[in-house]
Amino acid sequence: MSHATTPALLDPRAENPPAELLAPWKRGFIVALTLGLIGSAAGALISPRHFIFSYLIAFAFVMTLVLGAMFFVLLHHVVDAGWSVVVRRAAEQVMAATPLLPVLFLPLVYALFGGFGGLYPWMHDPDPHGLLAKKQAYLNAPFFLIRAAVFLGVWMLLSWQLRRHSIAQDTDGLAKHTFSLRRWSAGGLPLYAFTFTFASFDWIMSLDYAWFSTVFGVYVWSGAVVAGLGLITLMALALAKGPLNQLVTSDHLHDLGKLLFAFAVFWAYIAFSQYFLIWYANIPEETVWFLHRWWDMDSQTRSQWAMVSILLPVGHFVLPFVLLMSAHAKRNVKMLVGMSVLLLAVHYLDLYWMVMPQLSAHRVPLEAAWIDLATLLLTVGACGWMVCGAMGKAALYPRRDPHLRESLMAEHSEEVLAEEAP
Repeated sequence: MSHATTPALLDPRAENPPAELLAPWKRGFIVALTLGLIGSAAGALISPRHFIFSYLIAFAFVMTLVLGAMFFVLLHHVVDAGWSVVVRRAAEQVMAATPLLPVLFLPLVYALFGGFGGLYPWMHDPDPHGLLAKKQAYLNAPFFLIRAAVFLGVWMLLSWQLRRHSIAQDTDGLAKHTFSLRRWSAGGLPLYAFTFTFASFDWIMSLDYAWFSTVFGVYVWSGAVVAGLGLITLMALALAKGPLNQLVTSDHLHDLGKLLFAFAVFWAYIAFSQYFLIWYANIPEETVWFLHRWWDMDSQTRSQWAMVSILLPVGHFVLPFVLLMSAHAKRNVKMLVGMSVLLLAVHYLDLYWMVMPQLSAHRVPLEAAWIDLATLLLTVGACGWMVCGAMGKAALYPRRDPHLRESLMAEHSEEVLAEEAP
């Protein structure tokens, strides 16, 4: 890949993406959406309970990808970053799928009231120990739906404002958009943190309402950021091979690799913190979460989920830590592609590990894996098609951002590379 250049030398497709540039991707996502719809409909008829749990995982996967990309944009503006300008538009276009999230959320609303056999036990649990009664003020359907509307509303507002000002600046080049983006990001970051945390509590943790962890929201968020960075990296690599080949350099890839490395380590830190504190305290209502994912109490043997529990830290931390430590690995296209795909796959596995044991306590239901694939194709196909549509309506980079020249000139010295070498 080339070093920094000037916008005058750019591929014209970077500013006006032709329809044929994104057509293969659109067709691919439409095929995925069609297959996903057919498979999901069959799954809902054949095994409705597995379908709705599988759908929750698929919904959480695309939601966390969108919100992971949103965090990248919010952080970019809050710290007034320069290097990331040329890859920021990719993250902004991922946010274009945010308005689709309320539509994708509707099956979960139906399941809340018993559809597909029900999803959340606090809606119908007989509460023999009186535990649910103590949480009834929070865990009830009206308040659940109000919170969901607030979460989705905040995310749509932030996505709209961040994309609106960024794309408007492409036309007029006014500095007021930069200041507006900074203000929206500074005010939106606390709202983002609050809504993401409580959405994690509501939509995933409340599947087992007797269990709780105050760090659970941060745990889900850390995985979302890693997966979002993986997606942004793949998009940047794809664009660097085409219209942005004069913009995205190995130095930008190096910085994306550093972020992937850093947040993979951060995920491990949060995961270990949650596990260690629960293990050390040894309080039954807390340890039950990990017990269900490690031990079959009926047969007094290791459950099938134990292997997944081992795969997660290996794929989410050990491999990225070892393979991305070198500065040269962070600039290697094949390594970045491999690590990004791995982290996306392991993030899905992580969500699967959080949700599916509530349906199948001791065994991994591989016989219904086709339903898992169908729901994933459905949600990814729908969101991918929407993102491709958004990419075709704006320049592929923020062409009049005041920090563009700084981003183009971003270059790591040989001394920096030497310092990062293992």
